[in-house]
Amino acid sequence: MNTTAIRRSDFRRAAFLALASVCFGLLALLANGGAARGQGGLAFGISPADEGFGAYFSYTLEPGTTKTAVARVSNNGSAVISLRAYAADGISASGGGTAFGAFGEKRTGVGAWLSLAQTQLNIDAGAAVAVPVTIAVPAGAAPGDYVAGIVVEAPPKAGAAGGNVNTSITERAGMAIVVRVPGAAAEKLALGNLCFNQETGSRYFEIPVQNQGAVISTATGTFKLETASGTHVFERPVEMGSLIPTLQTVVQVHAPQDPPPGKYTARVVMTQKDGQELQRESSITIPEKKVNGCKTEVIDKITGQSLGAADNFAVDAVQAGEPGSGSNTVMILGSLIAAGLIVWGLGIFIWRNRPRRA
Repeated sequence: MNTTAIRRSDFRRAAFLALASVCFGLLALLANGGAARGQGGLAFGISPADEGFGAYFSYTLEPGTTKTAVARVSNNGSAVISLRAYAADGISASGGGTAFGAFGEKRTGVGAWLSLAQTQLNIDAGAAVAVPVTIAVPAGAAPGDYVAGIVVEAPPKAGAAGGNVNTSITERAGMAIVVRVPGAAAEKLALGNLCFNQETGSRYFEIPVQNQGAVISTATGTFKLETASGTHVFERPVEMGSLIPTLQTVVQVHAPQDPPPGKYTARVVMTQKDGQELQRESSITIPEKKVNGCKTEVIDKITGQSLGAADNFAVDAVQAGEPGSGSNTVMILGSLIAAGLIVWGLGIFIWRNRPRRA
């Protein structure tokens, strides 16, 4: 019987390339489904045609009224460019700030107030086009701040590749449209449970914040960490960027070094834009073995006993979920499950085809 010899190094190389293809393909899929943010480094951009607005539109509009704004989309490159334009809900970025939903996401928020006169753009090198945008405020809109955006994106293009690994990149640029509906509107931020995240190569505490008010809000303050016995460990300033009403974000506080395993008390005091002070205190247990993710220990207020770990957003003050993010969440979960099945199948293939002695 003839047996085909397989060099162990060749087999390992093939297995590595196959696994790398799976991992990089997943990363490319997740990256392409992300939100639109800044315009740095792009060959195109979007801004208000009226330079008096600055970087974004801001209007005060009564319920039931409409307003037409004109956006300017420019091509700063050396060749003709084709872009797709679409309206999107404003969503929160990490640490505060505004991002925008991806194309095809259902507009459940203020993005549904917008309609564009053009959605397909062909722009000559060095030129710009005007894109009228109609803002229609619903008759029943409550007083407060509302944020949506106009996004322009280029067709996907091939990214850096090596061996059997292929990636694609989709470039996007977004511009905010902020609408203030006049009337009494309160500012109210809420803090969730503090926790320590030890993701590979990281050591930072997380402060979940939700805007439960009706206006865009910011906050600054101080984060302190002590041992369970009250010994000071470190203190850091905290700053949160603009947070849209009804949305949530996570502010990260990087530790100067890895706190040793043990029990700690984390405290944060923040002051929101109107001067109101917010406080939160959480008991944190850092285990001997580093754990990816962010969980916090829940302590019974009466007995003082630990009730186990809970997700930092699973608290009364902060409710999970944000407008416009549902399809991204489903996509990410589905992609992770699919990648797991592929890697599992690849493992079986490698085991069954492993080199054997003749």
